[in-house]
Amino acid sequence: MGLPIFLSSVSWERPLMVNEVYKVLENWAHMDPEEAISLLDAKFADERVREYAVSRVSLLADDELVVYMLQFTQALSYEENHFSPLAEMLISRSLKNPFVVGHAFYWNLKSLMYMKPSYERFFVLLECFLMLSGTFFKEFVLHDKVNAILVGTQKAIYHALDEGKNWHLLKEI
Repeated sequence: MGLPIFLSSVSWERPLMVNEVYKVLENWAHMDPEEAISLLDAKFADERVREYAVSRVSLLADDELVVYMLQFTQALSYEENHFSPLAEMLISRSLKNPFVVGHAFYWNLKSLMYMKPSYERFFVLLECFLMLSGTFFKEFVLHDKVNAILVGTQKAIYHALDEGKNWHLLKEI
């Protein structure tokens, strides 16, 4: 747990200090993958620190990775480039296990696309994942259709209740 504290004390604008940090980072005892998630926060923008964090969190099992998928997809907005080590790891793991990791990755990206500053990044990553997903792409199309039906039903119920058409609504349901 000491690595995030150590890295918080670094003056990143001083190249000599940064070089020393890289040497220390190579020799630092490996963090638990769960602890390395904190290194994907916006305050740790250095690419090599983020690569170290990704190397640690990539050791998580698929079911553990899914638990933290929201944090990982949110951390994508702090990356310097669209295709970062974190994005590549998430896409790779999603393609290897589309029913578990891919499903969580897809819906987390979709849910974060409303954020204007990161929309382009999430859209590009979602498109990349879908293009590479092969036959699983059809599953996502089906999920989207079901989701659209559910949203339409919810809106119909809301409008019917708003207009006082409770009896008519109950007959349709």
